Amino acid sequence: MTSKPSTKAKENDPEEARIAHFETEENFRWISSLLATTSSVELDELVPTATQEAIYAIAEFAEVAHGSIDPHWIFSGENRGLLGDAGFPLEQYPSLGGKVDGVMEPIELVKVFHGERGQLQGYCALRPQPRTPAHVNAVGDTGSTPVTQRPQIILAFSGTSNRTLALYDIHAALAPYKSKFQHVSKSTWRVHSGFQLVYQAIKPLAFDALQEAIQRLKTVHEQEDYDLVITAHSLGGAVSYLALLDLLHNALGVEGTDTQVPRISEACNLTIAVFGAPRLGNSALASHFRETAQEWQKKCGRDEALTEWPIIGHMDGVPSLPPSSLGYTPFYTDPLYSFGGHLYVIPSSEIKYTHFKVKPPDDYKIIHRRGGHNYYGARDMERLQRRMKAIKQDLSLPIITTYSNMPTRRHSLGSSSTKEVETPPHSRPSDRLKRTTRSISSALYFSKKRRSSLEEHVASPEEGSAEASEAGPIIANEVTSEPPSQLDSNPDWIKRYLERERAEEDVWKRKTSGKVLWDYVGTLGRARIFSQSNKYT
Repeated sequence: MTSKPSTKAKENDPEEARIAHFETEENFRWISSLLATTSSVELDELVPTATQEAIYAIAEFAEVAHGSIDPHWIFSGENRGLLGDAGFPLEQYPSLGGKVDGVMEPIELVKVFHGERGQLQGYCALRPQPRTPAHVNAVGDTGSTPVTQRPQIILAFSGTSNRTLALYDIHAALAPYKSKFQHVSKSTWRVHSGFQLVYQAIKPLAFDALQEAIQRLKTVHEQEDYDLVITAHSLGGAVSYLALLDLLHNALGVEGTDTQVPRISEACNLTIAVFGAPRLGNSALASHFRETAQEWQKKCGRDEALTEWPIIGHMDGVPSLPPSSLGYTPFYTDPLYSFGGHLYVIPSSEIKYTHFKVKPPDDYKIIHRRGGHNYYGARDMERLQRRMKAIKQDLSLPIITTYSNMPTRRHSLGSSSTKEVETPPHSRPSDRLKRTTRSISSALYFSKKRRSSLEEHVASPEEGSAEASEAGPIIANEVTSEPPSQLDSNPDWIKRYLERERAEEDVWKRKTSGKVLWDYVGTLGRARIFSQSNKYT
């Protein structure tokens, strides 16, 4: 019998230990330990490489939808060119920041929108010439081959990114499904009341952006056919399924469809890819969704008319919420399991389970073995958010974001002087809340104290006029991953970004050097004891 994969970072794996050391966000492993049901089936069937690459590419768009990140920054061509370089936030995001023969994939941001309830963020973007497919066709036993790639419309939603949205998350009572769509069994459909409220608030904005994207494809790119990809992480996954259900209702032309929802043609292929999504409704609503999805595929005459890629992460407790004891059931029938940076097929008979034993191939490198809510797409999402939050705050306030487990570094925009205050290691949620309050108070104090230096900085038309600071992109200035000594001509924010990266590296070196010293002392001690024991034998 194969043992359950260890969820602890290996002591001899410095990268895993480093990720664990700087981790501060909630990953809901404790919820997985409490509520996740473990299947007796061991997973060993890997998802074909082409499919995994397509899913991981879509995951990039889901991750940058997070409410702490400004999509306008991400999708600016100048920014993408810089942020994708080694050592910068998008270095592990090949679709967003990668280059082929020195050229990035063209991506057009159509619109960013925020729902009235909880300010849930979403955006719509175009991939006129996508380098990865929105779906794949199976080819016998040889794996999968990408289909002909058409333009893609990306509709992405953020996960829970503030306290207000968290309150909607826990508003988990099952409520009647609200829609203009009429059906004989509609009275039996029940949906998470909090998710439905959040969706209803963002629905008109999301579909308005989608309609604009469709029109742009027709008028600017002269394209009638396209693939529509709906993607999200966490809470956004539930919102995505509600949006997809509305689109299917309207596309099938049934009685009582919603005029707010764009009508997609039968030539459109729909793909939904959600990562760490919670459960959405009861079995009656889930059954209706399955029937509607199959009806759409039958009407279009092809399976790829609707592709579902729901991903459950190892030791992520969110897919176990709300628990089935409250009447919830999964919408999906063919979920995939993410473990160690790879995707595994979950048998349809096991979809009620959210935790599995995994038997990876012997030659596969296992990363992020502890799992959790922020480790999808073989990436550390928390590190992306940490880096982007720091850049965002750095450009708006004369203070650099603090990191847990490392010194707080406060900078004036017009000065290179710093103060260092050791931040205590994260422990309890209450400690994190106290540190957040202190950080906000400190930011307000220092922004007021150094307002004059900030005004002097933005007053210079060469470095950043009022007009440029309002709408101008982050300028790359031919920056690459060169040593800091060669970056003297770069904008100040880049210098401070690299200083933060060096500070984080210094913290990790101090920690590891202390461990190495302790291990060395221990080795000497064991050797002395051994020699003393041999002396008397």
